[in-house]
Amino acid sequence: MTSADSPALQVALAYYRAWTSRDIDLAMTFIDPAIVCDAPAGRIEGADAYRAFMTPFTRILVSSQIVAAFGDEHTALACTTPRRCR
Repeated sequence: MTSADSPALQVALAYYRAWTSRDIDLAMTFIDPAIVCDAPAGRIEGADAYRAFMTPFTRILVSSQIVAAFGDEHTALACTTPRRCR
């Protein structure tokens, strides 16, 4: 069952707010050091590589909008769309 007070959803939304406000240091506090991310640019492994990937993206992003967000006790999904990039 999805709930607005879902712990996983609260973490996902806090991460979203951090990176969209360009606070990469705060955003990285939500990232596991062993992250594996399959991005359009290819596979990114480890927090340092993920930071290197995300930092330039946060600089060109003008805005982003949450389209939908769902969560339960352990899992969350936030669907977003960039509004415009520079």
